[in-house]
Amino acid sequence: MHNKLIVPVALGLSLVTVTAFVVYYVFKKDEEEEEVKKVKTARMNVIEVSVPKAIVAGLIGRGGSNIKDIEKISGAKVNVKEFSDKDHDICVIRGRTDATQIAETLVHEFINQQPVNIEDTMEVPSWACGRIIGSQGENINSISHRSGARIKISSSGDKTTVRKVMFLGTEEQIKVARDLIENCVS
Repeated sequence: MHNKLIVPVALGLSLVTVTAFVVYYVFKKDEEEEEVKKVKTARMNVIEVSVPKAIVAGLIGRGGSNIKDIEKISGAKVNVKEFSDKDHDICVIRGRTDATQIAETLVHEFINQQPVNIEDTMEVPSWACGRIIGSQGENINSISHRSGARIKISSSGDKTTVRKVMFLGTEEQIKVARDLIENCVS
């Protein structure tokens, strides 16, 4: 009878041992995964880049296409948040150190590639303003569209003999707009 008990006891002990090993292995693996997650989280980096409000829309792109491209190239997560400063917003870059550095470089390259807008003014005779503006603003809109510059003409509040024309755009855009307005006046 003693021999009959040895086989079931040995089988039971071996099953208990295997079960204990499997439980140990599963818990050990879970602990290792948690440690890996902690290490990954600890290596996350956040960089904030100041972006002029005038180019935020261009940085984001149509439907977020430019931001998505930066994320795809760098592997970092990129968001733009409004900042209380009236001239700048903040581009927040999150990810691994190397990914955030690549994304930061791409954002700075985009900012540096943008043309610098300047403001300029010129005076024109008041009598020529109707000719410059045109019927329903047709001429001034055409000049603005052809040159790429934004154009405003001061109001004639005090009935002076001259009025100011204000330009906003790149140096080249303003030069083209000036030439087109001078053609209207002459």
